[in-house]
Parts: sequence; structure tokens; C-alpha cells
Amino acid sequence: MSDYTKTGPHPIMHLVAVCENPAERHPWLCASLYKAFREAKKLAIADLEKIGILALSLPWARAELAATRALLGDDFWPYGVAENAKDIETLIRCSHEHGLTERRLSVEELFSAATFDYARL
Repeated sequence: MSDYTKTGPHPIMHLVAVCENPAERHPWLCASLYKAFREAKKLAIADLEKIGILALSLPWARAELAATRALLGDDFWPYGVAENAKDIETLIRCSHEHGLTERRLSVEELFSAATFDYARL
């Protein structure tokens, strides 16, 4: 049984950060990056699903993909604030509890408003 089934939070693998200044000067920047990464993920997952030659040199890649989907669903690396709300809240809480932040930050402080707007489309 994985830690995910015991605790619930799914580990966030990567995070893209953009300095405030460029994001303020170019309001479209964060939403465009979000859109580009979602498209790249879509292409990467499509490569995993190819029936012909394996994209990975793992003999049970298809079985592993099926097992991952059975546990985490079809979107096993969800992108977006709303899609990761539980995990982000856990990260915020733990960061504060462990002294990494002086106070408990809000989700809105961590993400560009443009990213929230794009995610609603």
C-alpha cells in the first residue's frame, strides 16, 4: 500500500516560479506558461499510451501506467491550483509548522491571479 492511500497528499513533483516583476509587466506570462505545460503533459501522456514501441525501457510500463491510473485516476499529475488545493494547503501548513514561513500564507499569495483566471476557462 502506498503512502498516498494512507495519508492522501500526492507529492507535487515540480513547481514553476516566475518573479513578480516580469509577471506584473506581462500579465499573460503566467497563464501562457500554465497553458504550455498542460499541453506538454498531454503530449507526454500520449507517448506513454502508444501501443507500438515502448517509450520507456521498462518491460511492464503499460501495467505500471494502468496501476497508476487505478490509484490516482486518469490525471495522475494534475496541473492547476484548484486541482491541487489539498496538497497546496498541506504544503502551506507544513511549511509554517516547520518554520519555513513566518506565517501561514494564503493560496492567493503564492499564485498569479492570471493563473487562477486561466484555470477557470
